[in-house]
Amino acid sequence: MTPLSVDISDLQVANDHQPVSPSSDADSASPQAPRHALDMLLLVLRNTDDSSNFPVEVRVNVCSFFYQLSKHIPAEELSDVKEVVRPVLESLVGNTEEMLEKAIQRVLDSWSV
Repeated sequence: MTPLSVDISDLQVANDHQPVSPSSDADSASPQAPRHALDMLLLVLRNTDDSSNFPVEVRVNVCSFFYQLSKHIPAEELSDVKEVVRPVLESLVGNTEEMLEKAIQRVLDSWSV
């Protein structure tokens, strides 16, 4: 089974108040809907618009996905994803619910190995 290649070259890391969006849409005045799966996952993790949008359990599941991804995809193929996701996870440490905090720390710990 061949893992899927992840090309995130057209993504940029946005600030904590806007979803990640492709570079071509970065200058638009209003936030755009996520165009990539990674955008959506980061939007779920940030959950900045309204804390009721994505329950903490869903956000924990996103962390579990990243944790499992790192177990099944070679590190060199996952480096681009880590580069985009790590700052988002690190920004949430200390600023979120305990259950999510543990899930985030588990991902970060697995990526530091």
